[in-house]
Amino acid sequence: MILYADTSALAKLVIEEVGSSDVRAAQQSAETIATAAIGYVELRAAAAAAVRAGRMQARELVRAVELLWNKVSPIDIDFQLLRLAGDMAERFGLRGYDAVHLAALQSAGPPDVVVFSCWDADLRRAAVSLGYALLPVA
Repeated sequence: MILYADTSALAKLVIEEVGSSDVRAAQQSAETIATAAIGYVELRAAAAAAVRAGRMQARELVRAVELLWNKVSPIDIDFQLLRLAGDMAERFGLRGYDAVHLAALQSAGPPDVVVFSCWDADLRRAAVSLGYALLPVA
């Protein structure tokens, strides 16, 4: 099984919060964790916000982000993927980077191979309409 983790799911692997145990369990059974390459920037931004909020120490969090990213299979963003993301944004009324994640999810594999880990309600609805199973289960 491939686990596609959007940034909301990846963050749960480096910042302890509700849902962290769900994503860790899925990570253990997944052959691969995939995400769009933009997930790196989004994850760093989420980590920086956690540091500013005093939830973690900067050195500890940067190390955790880099260790996690070394285990992720990033999906490159080319114009073909961006064009699909544009279609997804229009079709499902998604924000830009959410549409990029949905397009990258589709490029990671078909619904019978890929499970989608995400906490954003609009993005989850779009993925379900494309046939993808969700984590956490709805």
